[in-house]
Amino acid sequence: MDRISHLPEEIISKILSFLPTRDVMRTMPSHYGNFRRFVDRSLLSRAAAGQVLQSLSLKSHHNFTHDDVEIWLRTAVKLGLKELELTRKLCFECS
Repeated sequence: MDRISHLPEEIISKILSFLPTRDVMRTMPSHYGNFRRFVDRSLLSRAAAGQVLQSLSLKSHHNFTHDDVEIWLRTAVKLGLKELELTRKLCFECS
């Protein structure tokens, strides 16, 4: 039985914050909404902590929306972004 998913959201977020981003994404169902929320939270937590963001690489099986990319870029630039990579990966198993 999965005991971790029954923990409060704050504790799960703290545990996931110690993992590499690609490992965190593997724990989530492949839905654009989950991906978007994860990117939003990650950027906002870096901003709140006053951290510098040198590079950002986003890869998704879904199309990025213009509004999402605009918000992410604006936030990332405020964090000192110097390098950006956006990739839409083809996935024949994803819908």
